[in-house]
Amino acid sequence: MLPLHRTTSSAPRARTASPGTTTRLASVLGLSGFARSDFVDDDDFKGRRLRQRANALRARLRLARPAPTIAVVLVTMLLVYYVFLSPSSPSPSSNATQKPQPPALGSILTTTSMQPISSIASAVGQTAGASLDPSSAAVSTSSSTIDWSVLDDSRSLPVDTAKFSHNYPPFLSTFALSDEDRRSVWDSRADAVKRALSHAWDGYVQYAWGEDELKPISKEGESWLHMGLTILDALDTAWVLGNKTIFNAALNWVVGEPKGLTMDADVNANVFETTIRVVGGLLSAYNMSGDDRLLKEASRVADKFMPAYEKSSSGIPYNSIHLQSGQPSNPGGTMSSTSEATTVQLELKYLSHLTGDPKYWNAAQKVSKALFEAPSDKTSRFDGLVPVFLDHRSGEFAGNEIRLGSRADSYYEYLAKQYLLTNKTEPFFLTQYRYALHSGIKKHLLMRSEPSNLLYIREQNNGKKSEKFDHLVCYFGGTLALTATKGKRVPMDAAGRSKVLSGLEMEELYLAEELARTCYEMYHQTATGLASEIVFWNRAKDEKRVADEMEKTWKAFEGFSDPGTDAAKLPVALNDVNDVADDDLERDFSIHPMDKHNLLRPEAIETFFVLFRITGNEKYREWGWRVFRSFEQWAKVLSGGYTSLVSVPTFNFQTLKFIHKEQRNDASSPNTKQNGVIFLGGDIEILLLALF
Repeated sequence: MLPLHRTTSSAPRARTASPGTTTRLASVLGLSGFARSDFVDDDDFKGRRLRQRANALRARLRLARPAPTIAVVLVTMLLVYYVFLSPSSPSPSSNATQKPQPPALGSILTTTSMQPISSIASAVGQTAGASLDPSSAAVSTSSSTIDWSVLDDSRSLPVDTAKFSHNYPPFLSTFALSDEDRRSVWDSRADAVKRALSHAWDGYVQYAWGEDELKPISKEGESWLHMGLTILDALDTAWVLGNKTIFNAALNWVVGEPKGLTMDADVNANVFETTIRVVGGLLSAYNMSGDDRLLKEASRVADKFMPAYEKSSSGIPYNSIHLQSGQPSNPGGTMSSTSEATTVQLELKYLSHLTGDPKYWNAAQKVSKALFEAPSDKTSRFDGLVPVFLDHRSGEFAGNEIRLGSRADSYYEYLAKQYLLTNKTEPFFLTQYRYALHSGIKKHLLMRSEPSNLLYIREQNNGKKSEKFDHLVCYFGGTLALTATKGKRVPMDAAGRSKVLSGLEMEELYLAEELARTCYEMYHQTATGLASEIVFWNRAKDEKRVADEMEKTWKAFEGFSDPGTDAAKLPVALNDVNDVADDDLERDFSIHPMDKHNLLRPEAIETFFVLFRITGNEKYREWGWRVFRSFEQWAKVLSGGYTSLVSVPTFNFQTLKFIHKEQRNDASSPNTKQNGVIFLGGDIEILLLALF
């Protein structure tokens, strides 16, 4: 049971630990913190603002959150920077007493003398992308004969469509590069991502300062949450990329005078979006910089939205708060998206941990209590899967529409990450996650494509299957890998993995790598090299064959017991997937006219990042660079910013609403022992890559 002990005071607790205080909250990464699956009362937090633990935690944990605007650009590029790129560089130091610098243009590396991308394939005299796995590619070129512009062409602008070709850069493994040369290439690519951050920021400052996002083609700002989302997104991105000017400008807007984050607009602000983007963004920036003013602002925003939880009789929060009146509501009806109601726990629990105030933790746990205890587990009739709508008044699921994409995606993600966030001390959430995966997803939703045999996750509505696949689903490969390995680096071969992972964990990592390849093909099989928002997979002609083969695969992992004798018999991810040539477009899927746009989403890059850091396989790094390069070629607007694309199968692009948010990725050697740092597009997602 999850007993509820309501707090009688919402005031933050003292920030120094009192002698003799016992810890009922479990450790985070081995540090005293929080972790109970039940609610907590004030005594549990009394005197528990643990500065020393927070400082230690900061060195071993990195947070982030999403946003679909320039925010989305900042998230995606941030992932690119950290997965594939990112040289080691000191983070800017914060100074709470020093006046931050005002917004400035050209704040990183000014891009000059940029030329259109030339044909990569002709430049190297070979077919680019002949192998999708760089680790197996044949070395064909010596270091002394390489045209380095082929490998670092990141200064290019969108090219004339008449001159367009796929222009995929070759994998580095096709060249005989020394370690020094290889590092040089990745360092130069890391600089390209820094330039992209500068380009996105400069356009926003010039045309949309203070608005949620920039519309780069019309050169104007647009707001829907009215909280300066791009500025909040830029905080942690700038910190990670080492840009003190941008960080200080954003910090000054948040905490300076006059205060930018006023929350006084005459609008209904979405609870979920505010939690993951505003509260999550501030916590992420605080986690990195240690500036207490950011934590204070995160608490102030969360307090503003607490009535959405406190005034709910069902435990399912209202989906909006009117910023001026503070009144909660569900505009347009009583239904809430399942993902919105169930994707607040990481931010709120972490905020309780930092402030010592249990009200945020308790608010998050009320949602879990409503779903799993009142009066029974509401997911059981769907084999752990959940419909995409919840009735806010009754707390019951509405309808039978099931998918891992929009309106349900992060429900599954937050199950797994709550378990990881609290140092594996809430096993209930891992059990619920695996119940959904092994009893629900594997049983009802998996299928393979024709002709390449790619594994994908279907949708289901009233029992009827659909081959529809949202780009949003691409987050799931990263969640699978992270949960299977608990963030630890594992060998690439089955024999090596069998020594550190169980059969169940190896099966989940197998699924992660299969889904990652599927998501890569969403980019690889379009003319622009960018994925559409939705695809419809060509279902395998022989569904029974697919079902039988998958069942055989699951049994092989289930029967695994002896690493010495069984490992060679284990299935290997992608062994049965067929290669796809660079010019073989939409081979495995079709794109409907209403779905051909690209919103510069980060989910696929997120998964590539997690798998690169966990497996050390360079192909994930290379895939991410190709995606970034396509963004540079087709989404970059010369006056500043990145635009969404109206069509990825063709060569036209226009702005829709968003700019693209920067995401970073780590470029340190995959063979080194290191902490993981992740900025994911969606929430305050935690990557716990253990020290080992």
